[in-house]
Amino acid sequence: MLALKITDVKDFMNKLLIGEVFDRFSLVEASVTTFNTFTINGKLHYDFFDTDTKAAFEENSTEYSLWHDVKPYCFSIIRGRRTPLNFRIVFELSHDQTQSLLKNEQHIADIPVQSFLSEYPVQEPVPFMYNRCFLYFIQSG
Repeated sequence: MLALKITDVKDFMNKLLIGEVFDRFSLVEASVTTFNTFTINGKLHYDFFDTDTKAAFEENSTEYSLWHDVKPYCFSIIRGRRTPLNFRIVFELSHDQTQSLLKNEQHIADIPVQSFLSEYPVQEPVPFMYNRCFLYFIQSG
């Protein structure tokens, strides 16, 4: 697992909530805690959509909403004078993006999560771990 400390939080939040850096990621789930905890499950409900859109999602095996589509809702919860107490966002790469990531690695051990898995084995299949990206923000002090 790779953990990074964000040194310029304002710039990062701008890229996350206003920019397009994360727009192509699928949103698995998001949780934002302000005066309440707001939780979003990113799993699509096909029955909500018209026939053509539903067919396109099924053809592409689209399971989750794109961050681009959910970002405005999260932004409306996060923005304000007070910083959220915390938030957690779980993104997922598409199958093609995951395959591209794995293909570009020289050895499977080069993927940072592999060393994490050897220390802390998980019950889930290993490929699950490669296509998820977890973002945590906890307000300090």
